[in-house]
Amino acid sequence: MDGSGVGQGLQWLSLVSIVASLPVVVLVSNVLHEIGHALAALAVGYRVRGFIVGGTSADFSRSGGFLQFGRKFGRAATLISPGSGWIAGWRGIVTYGGGAAVNLLIVVVTAPASLGWEFRHGVAVQPGAHTYLPVVTVFVFVVNLVFLVANLVPRVHSSGAVSDGRHLLNLIHSRRLVEWIKIGESSVVIDRPRAQVWHFLDDPRNVTSYDDTVERIYQKPGTPAGVGRILVAHLFPVPPSTVGDVVESETVAFDPPRRMMARGARNHSLRVETALRAVGPDSTRLTRTLWLGAKPLAPEQRQRLLETLGEAGARLAQENERIRRMLVPDTTATLAIPGVRARRRARARRV
Repeated sequence: MDGSGVGQGLQWLSLVSIVASLPVVVLVSNVLHEIGHALAALAVGYRVRGFIVGGTSADFSRSGGFLQFGRKFGRAATLISPGSGWIAGWRGIVTYGGGAAVNLLIVVVTAPASLGWEFRHGVAVQPGAHTYLPVVTVFVFVVNLVFLVANLVPRVHSSGAVSDGRHLLNLIHSRRLVEWIKIGESSVVIDRPRAQVWHFLDDPRNVTSYDDTVERIYQKPGTPAGVGRILVAHLFPVPPSTVGDVVESETVAFDPPRRMMARGARNHSLRVETALRAVGPDSTRLTRTLWLGAKPLAPEQRQRLLETLGEAGARLAQENERIRRMLVPDTTATLAIPGVRARRRARARRV
C-alpha cells in the first residue's frame, strides 16, 4: 500500500473516531451535569440518595444500591432530598442551579480553544490524527452549551419530568419545589376532524355526557372564554351524603385546537391536560392526562402513590371512550333493524 493509501486510511479512522466520540461526550457531559447537582446539594446540607447513569429518577431502584446503571444511553439523574421538609428557598435554587453551573464552567473553559480553532479552520478541515482533539473539544463546547440552554428553559417534558429552569421558577415563585407526577393518562383515536373534537370538548355543556360524576356544569359569569375561564360543576351526591359537592376548575392553558389544561380553582395541585393531534384528514388522537403536584418523592413513594391512584387512568379511558361514541355514534344497531325487517318481508313473500 502506498503512502497515499495509508494516509486515507488514517483519515477515515480519525473520522470514525471523531463520530464515535460524540455520544460519549453527550453521556459524560450529562454525568458531569448531575455531579454538579450532587455537589451543590451536599454544599447546602441536602442528602444525595442515589445516582443513576443511563436512566432517569423513575428508573432508580431502592434495592439496587447508591450507584445504578440503566439502558437509556446519554441519560443520568441524581436523587436529592432534604433532611426534612421540602426542597425550598435558596438551598433549592443552589441545588438545581448546580448542574447548569457545571455546564457553564465547561463552556467557558473550552470556548477559547473551540472558537479559535473553528475560526481558523472552519469546516474545510481534512480528518486526521491532528484534528481529533480539537474537534472533540468543539463537541464538548457545543454539547455543554446545548445542555446549558435546554436545562434553563422552563418546560415540562411529555414524561412529566421538568427542566431545571422549571424547578428554579417554581422555587422563585412559590419558595418550594413542586414535582408534577403523571397519575393517569389515556389516548383514543376519534374519526372526526380535530376542529370538531375541540369544539365538543370546549363546550362545558358536553361534560355531563361523558363524566358521570357531574350533574350540571356552567361557566362562571364574568370569566373569559380561554385562559382564566372558571367552570362550576355540581357533582352527584355520594352516599350517605344527600347533597353533592360544588367544585370549580380554572383553565390555565388554552391553545386551540391543540391543547388545554385546567386545574382545581382551590386545589392547584391537580390538573387535567387535554391534547389533540391530527392523525389524518378526518381523524384525531385525543390524549387526556391527569397530573398531581407534590413535593419531590423517592421512587418507592412515587410507586405507592401511583398504586393508590391507579384507577385514574382507567377512568380517563372510560371517559375518552364515551367522548368517541358521542362524536362517532355506533350505527350497528340502527343498521340491524332494516336488515331484520327485510328478512321478515322475504319470509312473508315466500309463504
